[in-house]
Amino acid sequence: MREQLEHLLILQRRDNVSLRMVPLTATPHPALDGSFSLYELRDGTSHVFVEARYFAVALTEPADVEPFMKACQKLDHCALDKEESTCLIKDIVGRLGDE
Repeated sequence: MREQLEHLLILQRRDNVSLRMVPLTATPHPALDGSFSLYELRDGTSHVFVEARYFAVALTEPADVEPFMKACQKLDHCALDKEESTCLIKDIVGRLGDE
C-alpha cells in the first residue's frame, strides 16, 4: 500500500491529474452509492463508465451522464483541496513505515 500511495503522489504532479481525497470524517456523499469513472474528452463531451459485479455500462448520452456530473460536483465540496490531500497521503505513508 505504501508504494501505491507514493505512486499517487508522483502522479498528482502531472498537469492533467487532480488528486483530491474525501476523508473518512466527511458527511454522507455520492461516492457511497458506488464507484464510477467520469471522462471529460477534449471535444467537450463527457462519458461515464459504471462497473458492477456482473455487468458494466458506458454512458454517453448527456441526460445519462448529468447525474454523475452532479455527483462529482457534490464530491468536490466534500473533498480536501489538493494540498490537504497531499498532506493526508504523506501522513498515511509516514504511519505505514518501511514494512
